[in-house]
Amino acid sequence: MSENYSENQLLLYIYDEMEAEEKSAMDAELQVNPQLQKRFLEFKQTIKMLDELETEPSESSIEFIMEHARKLNNIELVARA
Repeated sequence: MSENYSENQLLLYIYDEMEAEEKSAMDAELQVNPQLQKRFLEFKQTIKMLDELETEPSESSIEFIMEHARKLNNIELVARA
């Protein structure tokens, strides 16, 4: 019997966080349900792309953090004086 699986259920399956009985049912459904297979592969591909992204803070974020640190340092110096 074909079952509708939510995105959350697919993610639980992909990250191996399903209960054994649910996982077995998903395994069986993936064998016979081309639409579910397609969604599964799309999720896997998206996760792979997200994992490969390299992110860095913007220059303005770095400057903001550095300015904040300088202000805190000045406050500490004044407090010690």
